Amino acid sequence: LLFVGRIHAIKSLDLLLQSLIEVKGNIKLTILGVLEDQDYWQQCQLFINRLPSTIVVEYRGDVAPHHLQKIYQEHHVFVLPTKGENFGHAIFDAFAHGLPALISDQTPWRNLETIKAGWDLPLNEVQAFTDKMNEVVAWTDETYQEWKKGAHQFALKFVQDSNLIHSYQKLFQ
Repeated sequence: LLFVGRIHAIKSLDLLLQSLIEVKGNIKLTILGVLEDQDYWQQCQLFINRLPSTIVVEYRGDVAPHHLQKIYQEHHVFVLPTKGENFGHAIFDAFAHGLPALISDQTPWRNLETIKAGWDLPLNEVQAFTDKMNEVVAWTDETYQEWKKGAHQFALKFVQDSNLIHSYQKLFQ
């Protein structure tokens, strides 16, 4: 699992960690982001300390953008149960790298499960996050490849449909 976001309550890292407590299977969670709120991080560490030994958490801090591509490629699922995003560039980057995204329903990225690009779940349903992670842990490689393709196709379709290249060219003229 890969979490990319500021270490701040708005990103709901604590919810993610809480939902991991009951996940059955071996998981490595990599956390990337600026540590903005030391008190909040200490609360998150309490959840980390409660995780079973089958779940390993690695906090790498803030990572330079040119290192992100390799990091995305090393992971299988992106997680960000955020309390709100206008766009969510890290989420889009995950799709572009073929990572299905397990996110909250507080972003513009919706109905992800229907296209096998991820899940957009309500923040008040911690158990739903746990259930989805348990599903992911049980995936076969074939299933993972379907979801990886779904996430990547979703990003491609978004770029094609929104004509981003033309928009950026117009912006910088």
